[in-house]
Amino acid sequence: FPTLKFVGLCHEFLHFLLMLARILNVPITNIDAKGYGLNHFGVITECKYKDTGKDAMSDIHQKGPELLYNIDAYDGFKFIGFFLEKYGYCPYTTDSHYGEYIHWAWEKADIFAIRRFWKIYERELYDIYKRLKRLIVKGKGSRLVKPDDESAIPIIEGIINDSNYYEPSVNIPNDDIITNLPRDLVVECPALVNKDGLTGIPLGDYPLELVGFIKTQLPIIDLCLESIFQKSKDLALKAILAEPLIQTYGQAERIFNDLLKLENKYMSIKLE
Repeated sequence: FPTLKFVGLCHEFLHFLLMLARILNVPITNIDAKGYGLNHFGVITECKYKDTGKDAMSDIHQKGPELLYNIDAYDGFKFIGFFLEKYGYCPYTTDSHYGEYIHWAWEKADIFAIRRFWKIYERELYDIYKRLKRLIVKGKGSRLVKPDDESAIPIIEGIINDSNYYEPSVNIPNDDIITNLPRDLVVECPALVNKDGLTGIPLGDYPLELVGFIKTQLPIIDLCLESIFQKSKDLALKAILAEPLIQTYGQAERIFNDLLKLENKYMSIKLE
């Protein structure tokens, strides 16, 4: 369906503003921040105090690591704190997300907290599944239709009403939003929403010390897409092999075969 238009949404950036408020010890309403990158793999690139206009990036770098190292939260933040301390940029997500992309993250990540998060999340999803199924079986599925905290409806309204409003975090084709990454790469960024759709707020070049991490994902994305277009098992396996976290060929094969078994009945194409 090449004429359909899409925008990707994720709540990680908006949820992390609460963490920034704790780091800076100010109300969340006093923070003006921007983040760029890939989904689950972005950093805060700009942050100011709304009341004074003062830059807050140095305060985040100074105060953030100690809080992130020591916070007892739903997920791990120790790797995020370490990354902020060493690189000067704060990822706006958790160890279990940002750390998935960096092959040495395991050394600094809070593995215990990550495992705890996944256990709690799995149990929560199962409880939600049981509740949804029970209501649908009873013919009361309409009770499940409730407002969500994602921005799909505001974006639709913004396009219809040509409101030109600011959406803090969306996933759209790059189109020179980040100038040292391919134009056809889908990036996470802030955008303006109006009758023309979504227009990303330009960043310019991504930080030199970080852009290499993002570029490791480019061949993986290309191989994954080509494996779908060509219905190719070989290319799908090679997409996994291109992942920096993979240690051996045998490991990649086992992961691929396990995924194929688990997802086979949900796949709309047959890989050959």
